Amino acid sequence: WAIVEDLNLKIMNILDECGTGFAFPSTTLYVEQQAVFDREKQKEALLKAEAVAQKSGFPQPFYPPEWVELRADVLRFGPEEQKS
Repeated sequence: WAIVEDLNLKIMNILDECGTGFAFPSTTLYVEQQAVFDREKQKEALLKAEAVAQKSGFPQPFYPPEWVELRADVLRFGPEEQKS
């Protein structure tokens, strides 16, 4: 993939030197602000999160072994990985 990446970067440089470029896909997200922040809902959400954290902890994703690609360039995590 390094060769493909190098070729793509060279093409981008050539186009940039010619004064043009690429259009990359983008999305704009508009977030509406509420006039009044509901402190009661905030307290309720915090209490629920604390209860989950104390009871069982937050769940980690489970992937079947056949979905997992063995790689040497990743950081290991989870209880199984902390033992080694």
